[in-house]
Formats: sequence, C-alpha cells, structure tokens
Amino acid sequence: MIIKKICPRCKEEKDISLFGIDKHTSTGYAIYCKSCNSIRTKIYHQKNREVMILKMREYRSAHKEEEKARRTAYRKTHKEQRRIHEREYSKNNRHKRNQWQNKYLQTHPEKRIEYNSKRRSLVNNANGNGITGEEWNCLVKSYNFICVYCGNKKPLTIDHIIPLYSGGSNQIENIVPACMSCNCSKRNKSVLFFMYKKRTGANETTTIKE
Repeated sequence: MIIKKICPRCKEEKDISLFGIDKHTSTGYAIYCKSCNSIRTKIYHQKNREVMILKMREYRSAHKEEEKARRTAYRKTHKEQRRIHEREYSKNNRHKRNQWQNKYLQTHPEKRIEYNSKRRSLVNNANGNGITGEEWNCLVKSYNFICVYCGNKKPLTIDHIIPLYSGGSNQIENIVPACMSCNCSKRNKSVLFFMYKKRTGANETTTIKE
C-alpha cells in the first residue's frame, strides 16, 4: 500500500492523501500533488481565459437543469459562506455593485418599487415591511392607473396616506398611487390639509376646523 509519493514538480515526498485520485494512472493517484496541480491549473486558466469562459458557457447552456440544481444545493449548504462573500464583494466593489443594482432596478420597475418601499421602512423605522411589486401592480390597476389626488394618468409613485414621518405604517392599507408632482407637494402633510391646500391655496400655517 502506497503511503508516500514524490511529486515530480516540487520534488518533495508527501503523504499520499496530498495527491488527488486519478484512475488513469497505475498507482490510482494523480502525478502531481494537489498544491502543484492547483498552481498548474490556475496558470492554464489564466493563459486560456477566453477559451475556458466559452467552454463554461457552452456547458452551462447544455446542462441548465443540472446547473440550476447544483446552485440551489450550494446555496442551501453554504449560507454563511455566501453571506460573508457577498458582504466582502459589496465592500470591495461598491461602485460596480451600485451600477449593476441601478441597471437591474431600471429594467425591473416592480422590484424598484419593492426595494424603495423596504428601504423607507428601515430608514423611518416604520411598521410593516413595505409593498411587493405584485401588490403595487394590483394597487395601481385598482385605481385605473391614475393619481389619487389629481386624477391624471402620469407615472405613479408610492404615497403614504398617513406619512411615515407622522407614524404611519408602511403597509398596503396606508399606501396609494400618486404622481410625482402631487407626492412632492404633499410630503409630510395630512391628506385632509393637502387636498384643502390644493383647492384653496392655503399656506402652511392655516388650520382646518373640523
């Protein structure tokens, strides 16, 4: 039984466990030790980067289901490693990550709504987890794609009936679609005062008697 083996690359005698399995050799183990083989593979990949990328793309295209299952299994068994890696990557590639995120949110408006809604919950320490893209699409459709304040068909944004600043929740029950103009004008005002101001032109110090 082989216990040790000499690596022809580094010329060192090493324990057989430091050599990979290779059924094509007479000994059943790789010719080079794992360390040397890793360096050799890395150098080859660097010299043939474009070829390796093309081969990988071809393989993934031909084995979509297998690759999907492999990635899913990896995510389940390496949650902490992925979390650490993503945190480090975001820290070291902040500009690239922001560019990718902005591009993604521009092409997926429902995800942008969802992202902004959750972010506002965190910033304002509001109750509720925000609104999902699907919920927003249903809400806008129920209002016939018009601004709840001016009744015009314009690009719509999320507005809170009771402002988050005033303790309102970030749940769908407290959210209505409003155009950017009305949303910016309303800001932290109550709906009652905003509509009164919109009709009468009252100033900020005006009080409303109920």
